[in-house]
Amino acid sequence: KYYDMHKMLGTWDSPKWDEIIQPTLADEKIRLSYN
Repeated sequence: KYYDMHKMLGTWDSPKWDEIIQPTLADEKIRLSYN
């Protein structure tokens, strides 16, 4: 939900944000904990 909301709003639509959030998206368990 949290990740989906930011994607919908375009909050993280930049190469710099891709770099910053990549560690939290790398693992399914971590990804799910952000929702």
